[in-house]
Amino acid sequence: MSAMDKFESWIESQKLPPNLQHEMDYYLHEIEREYTITLAEGVWDWIGRHEADKKAGWLNRQDLRFLREGLIEAGVAQRVDRLEPWQCTLSPTERTWFKFDRVAYEYDPD
Repeated sequence: MSAMDKFESWIESQKLPPNLQHEMDYYLHEIEREYTITLAEGVWDWIGRHEADKKAGWLNRQDLRFLREGLIEAGVAQRVDRLEPWQCTLSPTERTWFKFDRVAYEYDPD
């Protein structure tokens, strides 16, 4: 099962926080598309949009906690016991784990 499948399974079983629900209502239903996307695809894409453009909108702590749980569930992030700024691999082209707020986020460099 892919990370997207796991994320989709998790998010479909959850109630979205109010701000994120409002954003998704607009993102999934108001923006014209040639194809229909799922809630998980919308959230996944929305996260990427916010990472690319910091002025694209805002995320409050409730949204961040919610998304963090989904990323952990999908296996893209993992809980950690100890905080470290970076734990780099030997090769700069391999994945790096960024640890923040007791969660390790997988970072795939360009």
